[in-house]
Amino acid sequence: MILKNAKIVCEDQVITNGWLEIKDNKIISVNAGQTTEPGYDLQQAIIMPGFIDGHVHGGYGEDTEKGTIGSFQKFAQEVAQEGITKYCQTIITGSDETITSILTVYQDYMANYNKGPQARQIGAHLEGPFISKTFKGAHDQTLLQAPNIELLKKWIAVSNDNIRIVTYAPEEEEGSFTKFLLEHNILPSIGHSNATFDLVAERVKMGVKHVTHLYNRLLALLVKKLQIFVKKILIEKYNFN
Repeated sequence: MILKNAKIVCEDQVITNGWLEIKDNKIISVNAGQTTEPGYDLQQAIIMPGFIDGHVHGGYGEDTEKGTIGSFQKFAQEVAQEGITKYCQTIITGSDETITSILTVYQDYMANYNKGPQARQIGAHLEGPFISKTFKGAHDQTLLQAPNIELLKKWIAVSNDNIRIVTYAPEEEEGSFTKFLLEHNILPSIGHSNATFDLVAERVKMGVKHVTHLYNRLLALLVKKLQIFVKKILIEKYNFN
């Protein structure tokens, strides 16, 4: 199959007018200029790599906590229309029973339904329950707990080794949980955390490379400062208190 007359975004350049050839569902050549080969005229539409979303809970009336094959599949089909080609289905803090139930269905989905004309799942993302109560956000505080290797082992087994990211608070563990994640090819992601700069630096030296909600705290501080500034203006100019 030939896709031609397109703007093609490559790793190191943008081809303003080019064409590409696809065979057996793989791109076998990317070319600049025109071609006389028959194919689809894209009329200068943009071809670019698909987006990979590492943190998504759902959409289109579906969310992970429904925990059904139909829900997972509908989301995969819908999100592809927005340029997402791969993603990690994110599971929020829940009880052992709830997360186990979701992961049991999830492993079935990954084995039998993660195919066809839809975005591909690349694994589950556990956002909790191993996070800080201080910065829990919307997570249920009664379900939070310290990082627990034995519980995670259970969930890995239930998911058929389909957990790819775990968001956790490193200050709630002494380093063994981080080491376990790294040794089992699971991306440790610091998030919902009250860790100090020095502790984060230690985990980075261990191999941690990812953060969940990096700018949320910064944004909260900026909003607070903006509120103080606006209030000051209102008081000074309009005697509003």
